[in-house]
Amino acid sequence: MFSYEETCRSIWMLSNHVHRQLDRDEFDGFEDPETMHAAKFRINCRFSDGRAASLKQRIITRRFMENDRMVMVRKAVIAGEGPLSGIQIDESGWTVIRPSPTGSGTIMQVCISQVPLHLNNPVSEAVAHQFNDLLQSIIHESDLEIHAGAEALLIENEMTGFDLLARRRKRAPKKTS
Repeated sequence: MFSYEETCRSIWMLSNHVHRQLDRDEFDGFEDPETMHAAKFRINCRFSDGRAASLKQRIITRRFMENDRMVMVRKAVIAGEGPLSGIQIDESGWTVIRPSPTGSGTIMQVCISQVPLHLNNPVSEAVAHQFNDLLQSIIHESDLEIHAGAEALLIENEMTGFDLLARRRKRAPKKTS
């Protein structure tokens, strides 16, 4: 079993969607980067009929640590591009992670609200459904990536004894013109 503290650190690190690297840009101007992170990135995907599509996601997450729980709140905007241009989702949510009352394991609760917005662009019901299906598929994929990544980090820590989670992300210096 993994400790509550290790689980919190791994979920926090992966909540920044590090598995999404296409056209990724991270904001690093926060006073305390240990409690807040923000990024934007592109997600290439395909409709069920094989047509290509892409989405642009912007996300900001804040973490609050208490003695017996970690709370993360997030705000995201996911906008369609190309054939999905003019459609976007305004997403907000929270995650609470706390130790199990039995002392074995960790409990995670998640609540997410998604509000579809059609930006001055009348969208057919069929396109709106395609966008929603695509979005739910991507969200499910991200959830799987985050949980699999957290489990892999926790197993690696356990097997090697090396605390990978304590290492800070190193960022390349920003280029100035």
